[in-house]
Amino acid sequence: LSVQMFKSTFVPQYLTVSDRKFKDILSKAVPDGHKIYEWLDNAEKLKSTRQLAHTFNMMYYFKLQQELWKDYFDLGMTEGIWAPRILKSAAKQHYTCVSYGRSEKFVEQRQKTIQHQINRTNRELQQQLIYLPEWTENVQPSIDSKFLLTTVEAMVKHGQYRLNTEFKHKRTMLKLDADDHRFISAVYALEPTKEQIVLIKMYWQAIANEQKALEEVEILRKRVSLRRLPQSFDKILNESIAPIQTMLSHAILHKDRRASMASRCSKTITQYKFDLMAMTIAIAQDTARGYAQLAIDTKNKLHQLDNNSLRTATEQLIQAIEIRGENMKKRSGGRQRQRQRIRRSNLSIYTNITASSPFIETDLNLSPIQMSIFIKGLKYIPPCQSRFSRQSIDDIVNEQYKTLRSIVQGCLDDHRVQLIEPRQKEGFPCLKRILYELQSKKLPHQLNIRARREQKVIRSIRKILRHRPDITVRRTDKSKVFYAGNVTIFSDKASRYMIETEAYQEISNERCILSENLRLVTMLLASLLKNRAINHEQHKKMSPKIDSLELAHLHFIPKPHKPDTPLRPIVAAIHAPATEISKFLNDLLAPIFLRVARQTTFINGIDLVRALEKYAANGHLKPTTLFITFDVENLYTMIPRQGALEVLLQFLERNLRNNKIGTLRIDDIMRMARLVLDTNIFAYENKYYRQIRGGAMGSAFTQTLANIYMLDWEQQLMHDQQADQEIYGRYIDDVFMTTNLTHDQIKVRLDNAHRKDPNIRISYSIQSTIDFLDVTVNNEHGHLKTSIFHKSAAEPYVLPYTSDHPRHVFRNIPYAALLRAARICSNVEDFDMERIRIDLSLLLNEYPPSFISKHFHRFFEINQTMAVFERLDSQSPPPPF
Repeated sequence: LSVQMFKSTFVPQYLTVSDRKFKDILSKAVPDGHKIYEWLDNAEKLKSTRQLAHTFNMMYYFKLQQELWKDYFDLGMTEGIWAPRILKSAAKQHYTCVSYGRSEKFVEQRQKTIQHQINRTNRELQQQLIYLPEWTENVQPSIDSKFLLTTVEAMVKHGQYRLNTEFKHKRTMLKLDADDHRFISAVYALEPTKEQIVLIKMYWQAIANEQKALEEVEILRKRVSLRRLPQSFDKILNESIAPIQTMLSHAILHKDRRASMASRCSKTITQYKFDLMAMTIAIAQDTARGYAQLAIDTKNKLHQLDNNSLRTATEQLIQAIEIRGENMKKRSGGRQRQRQRIRRSNLSIYTNITASSPFIETDLNLSPIQMSIFIKGLKYIPPCQSRFSRQSIDDIVNEQYKTLRSIVQGCLDDHRVQLIEPRQKEGFPCLKRILYELQSKKLPHQLNIRARREQKVIRSIRKILRHRPDITVRRTDKSKVFYAGNVTIFSDKASRYMIETEAYQEISNERCILSENLRLVTMLLASLLKNRAINHEQHKKMSPKIDSLELAHLHFIPKPHKPDTPLRPIVAAIHAPATEISKFLNDLLAPIFLRVARQTTFINGIDLVRALEKYAANGHLKPTTLFITFDVENLYTMIPRQGALEVLLQFLERNLRNNKIGTLRIDDIMRMARLVLDTNIFAYENKYYRQIRGGAMGSAFTQTLANIYMLDWEQQLMHDQQADQEIYGRYIDDVFMTTNLTHDQIKVRLDNAHRKDPNIRISYSIQSTIDFLDVTVNNEHGHLKTSIFHKSAAEPYVLPYTSDHPRHVFRNIPYAALLRAARICSNVEDFDMERIRIDLSLLLNEYPPSFISKHFHRFFEINQTMAVFERLDSQSPPPPF
């Protein structure tokens, strides 16, 4: 690496920036660096300091050169060959370099030149060091010369990182190139036949092509990680969306409508890019696997050429070509890492691709920096939030200590562990001291900058939202991204929902509703305690907490994955008087329901797949088998109150044990159930409402009550399905069925079910390929095929890697995602495509490529399925899923 190339390519930033930027970089090199910033207050001080930094920089550079040329010298002395060369045609045939090393005379001359440069630079440095104390102490304000020297040295070492990496790469590649030539010579020293040489070259060609394909995969993954795409991708998109952009620019469009259409257009483009990149990576990986298999096949052909007398020689030959093949992989890996580092600075020419994007249906007008934070979604935690709190460190520590102490004490109480007095005296104060040290500890410089930047951006977003009362921001249903919409439109949809469902009645009396609900709850609990239906501990647990009591309130969350973005009502009643009774009923009745209805209840998509696999194994899946799905519209809201209580009573009577459910009589449970429904009162837009139909979505007991009501409704369908040896299963308000009846016959059965209860309205679909929950089920001529279903509006969102969560959370995410894919996908091709999608989703959410690869390999190694990853080998032993 010449001095001229060094200056043009690897010159550190601090040698080229302005004086102001130089001061900034220098001050951040060490703790208390702000002293340097304050001291460098004129041009003379800056000039002297920059000269010192330049001299240090050149000294480090020449020492790196010295180490590299020493490797050239050592290689020549060891090998006895100073500048080996082979013909270009031979190098091309064997996929190696034309030459490595240098001539002995040139190496010795270069070493002398570098030593001369080091001596000259060292003299300059010594002169500057002699002069340093004099000019640092004589100027005002003065500064410790040792501190300045340490700071400059630290800055130079940090700035030499790229150059140091480059020299390490050169030294590594020199050794690998030398080994490569030696390994090729070792193969030919075994005197292979012409037929063997042809196969040997084919083997090495397959290895080279495999490594080239893998290199392309890593480059594509790096582009995704940096959210850049190849320019060719965007050229196609730019041409296709140009007319849309022109139409969106028309002034006649309402600004909110324009923002909504632009948002949906962006999502479509993002999804297209995501799918295109996934397909491109899949093709490159399949190409690499193809060449890997070709290498194995070629090696097998070499085995077939031997005879008994030459078997030992053939084994030696194969071992020799394998050793060279492994070295080829190492050389390719070294080149690949270096190209990724060099290309990083050139990626600005590509167009951005985002991890996910919020649903925007109003003119939000956020800047790109603000949008980058908004995109991170609901689960994202900004770093070091407590550092920006208005509370003092003492108050923060006291709150954290109180919470942790309560958790620890509760855990000890649960296990009936009594703390010995000395241990208690030592343990809890030690915990408090650790918390104080953590809160007082100075943040690392880069983390501090990032935390402050994100906090500033978040405050700016909040400021925009405060000054825009026409905007509402909500979490979305079944997604972790934000929704931004127009307040008026959102409110109109909510009002329309309340009118159409006829489930809510406004309360106009002037009584204190909260105190009335409290009175009803208190009276019921007192009566139950008096009659010994509940014990004192249960009474205490279900009693409302007076200091945190508040009336429930209604809010709506949007469902943007459905047409026209309908709303889902949620009653937030965490501190309402009857909340604990609702939880108690749910804990009491939900296990009984699950025991009764387990055979017809799906817990998740994996549960469905297991049921289908059993169905197919029993011979019920035929080429004519159809799949049916239907969902119940507004189940929680539409079930009739009195009808639901009557069904609940029948359910309890059928499941009595010793005339009780747990410790409660049926009358006690019914009184509690009525109370939960009667006190379902909430505030919405400065008015009070009572829910007169169904139950509150957000109440624990509501789901159990809805499940019990549906269990009664579905009895006839369940009986018919069992009689036909077909599947019937429900996940809350979504139902899956199989049938071998004709399309018309099953349609009659479903229409009869639809007419059975006017409160239960269903919409169904009958197909041979169907989507249910997160599973796509396909009947391929009597063969079951299952894969993961991705909704068209779904986002490739997972928890961003930069979120301030515990590190173990991120380690579990790749493993859990692959485990889910392995359990749902019925063939390795679909599983591998899902693995690529998971990889891209993690990359787009800022997970480092090396982190993802490490945990992907961990998954395959733990489950002993590396053959699936490397060769898509479906014949390998199945994992214990």
